[in-house]
Amino acid sequence: SDEIKSMIDLKREKFSGLLTDEGAALMVARELNIELDFGEKSSQPIKVNQLSDGMKNVDVRVNALHVFPPKSFEKNGKIGQLCNLLVGDESGEIRLTLWHDDVKKIEENEISRNSILLLKNCYVSSFNGKNQLNLGYNGSIVLEKKADESNLVKISSLSEDLNNVDLIAKILRIYEINAFKKESGEGKVLNFELADETGKIRATAWNDLAEIVKKTQPENVIKIEGAYTKKGLKALELHLGWKARIIEQPKSKLLLS
Repeated sequence: SDEIKSMIDLKREKFSGLLTDEGAALMVARELNIELDFGEKSSQPIKVNQLSDGMKNVDVRVNALHVFPPKSFEKNGKIGQLCNLLVGDESGEIRLTLWHDDVKKIEENEISRNSILLLKNCYVSSFNGKNQLNLGYNGSIVLEKKADESNLVKISSLSEDLNNVDLIAKILRIYEINAFKKESGEGKVLNFELADETGKIRATAWNDLAEIVKKTQPENVIKIEGAYTKKGLKALELHLGWKARIIEQPKSKLLLS
């Protein structure tokens, strides 16, 4: 009808011509709960650089560039969860924010860095002047391809001043957790030792990650994503800062005597 056609034209105008006719029609159709059939085209995800504030019901295929550790928070007496991911395609990068039950999808789908994801039914909002991707009410995350393990490194190959280090290792020893004062309140730090079949390294976990390591048992195997290295007083050290994440692994992932 003319009314729907004008809605489609308005939608295209709103997004400055970034949407194709099919994309605009698909967005309008979803908002009106109408099934449309464009053949293959209706399932074409849109590119990251085409996303703009206010878009709804969009599908995006992305690479998980970084998965930040989930955070818990309290609001109105209820505990909530939040997890941020940096995702992107060949056209650009954007932050994906997951809330509450959607955070569980990260663990359920075994999503880690370099996983290929199809994000369905998303909407775009703006935070601090930057676009941000969110899952809609009926949104879903489809793990299209698990991350390969080609980016995992061995302890013996580590050197100074590396960033975004991913590795699998066994925890040998966990020391006491220590608290310290910082501008924003109290910080926590914990030292522990790791080993794989090529060597050992002293590691330091900060704040929330210190608590996670403290609850882990020596002899457990973990995957660490997004750590960095620095020269310590005696030897090279691995640090788990705000970007790092710890994922428990089956012991069979690392065969150590």
